[in-house]
Amino acid sequence: MQGNLTSPRDLPEWLPDAVRLYLDHTEEGLSPRALARRDGCHASTVMRTVRRYEKRREDPLLDEALDALCRGGVCPVAGTTKEPDPMTIAPRPQPGAVDDMTLNREGLSILRRLAEPCANLAIAPDM
Repeated sequence: MQGNLTSPRDLPEWLPDAVRLYLDHTEEGLSPRALARRDGCHASTVMRTVRRYEKRREDPLLDEALDALCRGGVCPVAGTTKEPDPMTIAPRPQPGAVDDMTLNREGLSILRRLAEPCANLAIAPDM
């Protein structure tokens, strides 16, 4: 895929060709055959790419990134306005101070689990 855009949209340069293809199909309404002719590939290749990104939209991060591209005026579609989804997850309660007895008990349990084969420890801010 060459990624030559003939549409007036101004997508970022770093955006992968597969994402551009997906957005051209879903947001601009271009047919798979038209996209295949434009990019010099087969229509089945276009459809596989579109299906792959449709499945990947189940990932909330990717879904939000694609929505942000379209909401930011990058993918204008006439008559289409998507309302933001309301929050469905309640914010986590902030943990209180942990006493030494709880810390020792839970810490030993965690250390035992980390000693098991194939155990991993993930650390991140606000985790």
